[in-house]
Amino acid sequence: MRKRVCLGESLARDEVFLFLTTLLQKFTFEPEVEGSPPPMEAVPGGLILQPHEYKAVIKERNP
Repeated sequence: MRKRVCLGESLARDEVFLFLTTLLQKFTFEPEVEGSPPPMEAVPGGLILQPHEYKAVIKERNP
């Protein structure tokens, strides 16, 4: 018996990949305070792991 899969899953994965790579090509992402990267451990508690909140500066790259 074969597992059912969403027909649009591969299209959605491709779209997310293109969206993220376009953002990385056109913008530079930096922490708000230089030299302080966001913490890598998850927020404790709850059912879903989630990252800590942090602020970033997004700058357009020069052509």
